[in-house]
Amino acid sequence: MIKKTLTIAVLFLTLVMISCSSEDTSLKGKKESAKKISAEIKKLQSELDSLTIQIKDLEGVKEIRKTHVTELVVKEETFNAYVELQGTSKAENNINLTTDMGGLVTGVFVDEGKFVSKGQVLIKLDNSVMQSQLAEVNTSLSLAKDVYEKRKRLWEQNIGSEIEYLQAKNTYNSVLDRKQTLMVSMGKANIKAPISGVVDKVFLKVGELAAPGMPAVNVINLGNMEVEVSVPETYLGKVKIGSTIKVEFPTLNKEIDAKVKSVSQSINSNNRTFNVVASIPNKDGELKPNLLAKVKIQNEEIKNAIAIPANLVQKSPQGFYVYTIDSAANGNLQAKEVFVKVGITYNGKIVITEGLTNGQKLVFAGFRDVLNGDLLEIEEVKKGI
Repeated sequence: MIKKTLTIAVLFLTLVMISCSSEDTSLKGKKESAKKISAEIKKLQSELDSLTIQIKDLEGVKEIRKTHVTELVVKEETFNAYVELQGTSKAENNINLTTDMGGLVTGVFVDEGKFVSKGQVLIKLDNSVMQSQLAEVNTSLSLAKDVYEKRKRLWEQNIGSEIEYLQAKNTYNSVLDRKQTLMVSMGKANIKAPISGVVDKVFLKVGELAAPGMPAVNVINLGNMEVEVSVPETYLGKVKIGSTIKVEFPTLNKEIDAKVKSVSQSINSNNRTFNVVASIPNKDGELKPNLLAKVKIQNEEIKNAIAIPANLVQKSPQGFYVYTIDSAANGNLQAKEVFVKVGITYNGKIVITEGLTNGQKLVFAGFRDVLNGDLLEIEEVKKGI
């Protein structure tokens, strides 16, 4: 019966081809004929596939269906989990210079963005009044010094009274102290850089009147940077001075290891956090103040852990399970449902505390398409895709 059906199908296809050859030979006619032949071929192919299966069944050969999957070998590893927080970068040396005295600005010797050295004069204030006062003090000092030296020589020769000698000495020392005080005040008329760095902002201009405490210049040294982060009190014992944390700057696509330099000793009562500050090297000057940072503080470290992709773990009313690859009859491989106990999860991986051993093979790609006992065909993972 089956062979007769195959013969009829072949004869039918032959007749179709003969009839098509006598049809319209125009382009349109040929396209229509091609469509008809294609439809008939698909129909016949479907019938042929069905007949092939029936033939195998009648001959006692059953077709074995296998699900194509890839495998993942379980390996022990050190599993690290982190708590991720948002922090902010800042310069370790970021100084706002102010004036200690009032006066007219007579000179501004720096521009924003320029590098300055420690001790360099940045802004000068008018000190003409103090210069006049210094000239008067110098005159008084010269006279006081002469009188003191003469009284001293006479007193050494037992000439004159001791009180006259002491008065001359006191007058000389008082005028000398006045001069030194005046010199210190005159020095404050020059605003100098306390550190080497870059001028970020100049607040005063020539001709403006400065007042004590008024911002003058902002100088930043970017050689050493810091990151500051507020950490929930739950993790108080997880971070200590000297420990290493990971700092990622998404804007720069850069991750750096930083050393913790200070840990706040008090908890903020408003948000229940404590502050942590870590030092960050910045030799290339790429980091800038106030950059947003993703701070990762190690929360857990588990040695010899079995960690697998978290999406491989499925849940049923009986608990969590994964599919392993086991041997079946006739040298085939099959999927086996294995129940497991799970631990912590981080970055898409989950720790398996019970149920799996080192070296076991799991169903990886295609794990959602298999059921317990299904036969498997293992495919190689194509690299570079």
